[in-house]
Order: sequence, then structure tokens, then C-alpha cells
Amino acid sequence: MIAIQILIPFFISFGTIYLVIQYVMHKTHQIKQRGRSPLTKKLLRSPGESIRNKLESIHDDLIMTVSMITIIPISMYSIWAFNQTKQSAFIAISIGLISIIYLTKSLLKKKNEQQRLTVGLEAEMATGQELNQLMMDGYHVFHDLQLQDNSFNIDHVIVGPGGVYAVETKGRSKPINAKGKAEWEIECKGDTLIFPGWEETKPIEQARFQARELQKWICAAIAEPIVVQPALRIHGWNVKGRFPKDVKILYGNPRNFFARGQKTLEQETIKRIAFQLEQKCRDVEPTSHSITKPK
Repeated sequence: MIAIQILIPFFISFGTIYLVIQYVMHKTHQIKQRGRSPLTKKLLRSPGESIRNKLESIHDDLIMTVSMITIIPISMYSIWAFNQTKQSAFIAISIGLISIIYLTKSLLKKKNEQQRLTVGLEAEMATGQELNQLMMDGYHVFHDLQLQDNSFNIDHVIVGPGGVYAVETKGRSKPINAKGKAEWEIECKGDTLIFPGWEETKPIEQARFQARELQKWICAAIAEPIVVQPALRIHGWNVKGRFPKDVKILYGNPRNFFARGQKTLEQETIKRIAFQLEQKCRDVEPTSHSITKPK
């Protein structure tokens, strides 16, 4: 009974933070109910849309975790001040240390995940900006296409005179060598990508899988056989070696690669495929809901 009484300040502190967060979320929901976006239709998905959503969720988790850590000293003092006994001091220190260790580990894990996702987001944004230039050459470019009930996404889809491509983008940080310079070369041996210090086979396998799934979806959507070619873009790295024959490894300026391609699709087919892809990718709900009067 005494231990429960000692813990009362602890529950009050954390309960207060929880109630404040719930109140803010409630007020935000009320504002959304009172305002509507001026946009009348959904938006197309941007490069890295899925990663951006994950980063927003992690950002909210980080705010929550930091808030919990900041109130731990207050909770520890409150537990001790409530009774000012050796028992209350022991309980306060024990709970404080356990909470700080657990929350700190959680914070570091979330920060590492945030950094990893940020590298991927920036790589997809950079590749998306490069591929968007293909629109000047008669291509249609779509980003972050969701397939199989959103179980996976294809970073970029290109449709144009040279065919249909499913482009997978990978962002990999460059390690620093003993001379203090960033490593920047990858050796490709068939399906294996050899980075400075590690190897990967999943990127090429993933590119193949996504191209197959996209091909199935397009063929079903337009009721016509279409070949989708897999492509891989590892942004910021120079790739050399023996490339797989069925997967295009994009390096340098990707626009140069597609500009050299032979014409394989007629305009009517391109339009039909692009129409289906636009319907699929235009699923981003506008979130602006401000009801502030313009100045």
C-alpha cells in the first residue's frame, strides 16, 4: 500500500503528459473538421512519399520519447518528496534509471532509423528529379507506385517511346577510408553489388520482382501484353563491372540512357498505360485545412 502511494506522483506526471498530447490531437482534429482544403482532387504521389510518411511517424515518436525523458527527473523528485524516506528514494532512483535507460535506447533506435530513411528519401528525391526531365522527351514519370494492397511500392515508373521501366532507387551512405576520403565505387558481379566493406544481392532481386509485378498489373489493367524492364539506380555511386543482362543499372545522367533507347511503344498504348498509372498514383489526400483569414 505504501509503495502504491509513493508511485502516485509518478503516475500523475506521466498522466499529465498523456492528457496534454491527447488534448492537442483532439484540437487538431476539430480544426480539420472546420476547414477544408481548396484543392478539389487528390494529388499524385511524390518521390519518396512512403518514406516521408514513415519519417513523419518517427518524428512524432521522437517528440513523445523526449517529452517522457524530460519529466523523469520531476517524477523522481516527486516520488521522493511525497514521503522522504529511504524506501521512496530507492523507488525513485530505480524507476528513474530504468525509465531513462529504456527511453534512451528507444530514442537512439528511432534516430538511427530516421537517418537511414532520410538517406533513402534524399536518394529517391534526387532520382525523381532526374527522371522528371524525361517528360521533355515524351515520357510519363510516376513515383512511389503502391501495389498489392500497398504491401510494397515501386520507387519510379517510366512510360514512353522506349518502353516501360520499373526503377528501384537505393541510397547508401559512403564510408570514409583511411585517407579521410569518401569511397564512391561499386563493383557489380552479376547479381552481386560489392560496396566498400559489404555486399548486397537484394537490390537487383527487388528490381526484378517489382518489374514482374508491375507487368502483371499493367497487362491486367489494359488487357494487352506489355513488357516491363527492371532498372536500378544507386544514387551518388559509380558502378562498374559485369552487369546483369536483364536489369538496367542506371549511372551518370539517366536521361542519356533513355534518350538512346529504341522506340518500342505506340502513342496510343503509352496513353492507356499512363492513364491507368495516374489513376493508381493519384491517391494523396490534401491535408491543408487552415481557416485563418488571409492578411
